Parts: sequence; structure tokens; C-alpha cells
Amino acid sequence: MEEAGEAYYIRGLARVRAGQVEAGKADLCSALSLTRRKDLVALARAKLGDLAYGAGDLTEAEKQYRAVLEQVPPGAPPADQAMYRLGSILQRKGQWREADLLFRKVMYLFAGSELADRAGIRVGARRWSIQAGAFGAAGAEKLRQRLSGAGLDARIDLALRDGRLMRLVRVGSYPTYDAARADLGKVQKVIGEAFVTPAG
Repeated sequence: MEEAGEAYYIRGLARVRAGQVEAGKADLCSALSLTRRKDLVALARAKLGDLAYGAGDLTEAEKQYRAVLEQVPPGAPPADQAMYRLGSILQRKGQWREADLLFRKVMYLFAGSELADRAGIRVGARRWSIQAGAFGAAGAEKLRQRLSGAGLDARIDLALRDGRLMRLVRVGSYPTYDAARADLGKVQKVIGEAFVTPAG
């Protein structure tokens, strides 16, 4: 049974990588039904959570990530991934303080990791903005002027990224993710790579 569960898990990952998402999800669910190994259950649920998150099904993603955290110790992978993604979901729901707790856990338990660095960027945010670009030195003011010329409320925020001072060109300050998302298309008409991001 345990070997079959692991085999389904491995095949599920392979199918997802090959673009056979529904077949991959079915294999991951089969793995869950065949194994009692907590590590394998956590890995399968983390992958199902990622697939749901990518598809925009945040309710299903939250369920899977919470299930991951019930299976593994807080300091063991994939708890870092589950806590980070769950924090991101809670931010979208406006549950900023709860999200901060999860991000701080990632920063403490997985210090020095990429996810810890990303959690450090998101912690403390209370609003949303649309980011159009990030610059080390030159370029930020030119982009800000370009966006302002298109009638957009653009600004330059300063932030540390990997020890470097970065100039982040952002548009707007929104109380909810959906409000920022509604304006994203206007910014993308000027900068196609613009995206919604939490902001302080």
C-alpha cells in the first residue's frame, strides 16, 4: 500500500509537469488514499494546494495548506511552502495580522531561505498596490513619468531587496486585492508586466 501510494505521488507529479493536470491531481488523490506516511501526505496535499492556488481556487488551496500543517512539524518542509502560501491567501482575504504570524514563522523557522526572504517582503503590509517596475538606480523616475503621463497615480517607493536599495514604481493604494485587480488592466496597457502586490 505504501509503495503504491508513493508510486501514485511520483506519477502525479510527472503528469502535472507534462501538462496533464487533471490526471496528475487524480494520482495525487490516489496517493492520499493509499498512504499513511505523514511526509507523503503533506507533500501530496502541498502539491494539490499549489494547483488550486494557481487555478485561483483559494478556498481549496487554503484547505490543502492547512492540512499540510497538521501533518508535519512547523520547521520541516513543506511547512514553509504551506505557511507562505496560506499567508498570501489570508492577505487576499484582508486577514493581515493572521498572515503576518505565518510569514514571521517562515522567517524564523526557515531563516536564510528564499521563502523567508519573500515572507519578509510581505510581512507588515496592510494595503495593495500595482507594481510596474523595480530599479537599482536609473530608470524609476522615467517610468513614473510615463505612467503619470497616462493618467495613472504613480509613485516611487524605496525598499531593500537582498541588501540593495531598490526603487519600486507603483500605482495606487487599494484596501482590497480585488480593487487593485480591477485597475491592473489600466497599468498593463502601459507596462504589460505590471502585477498586484501587497504594500505597506
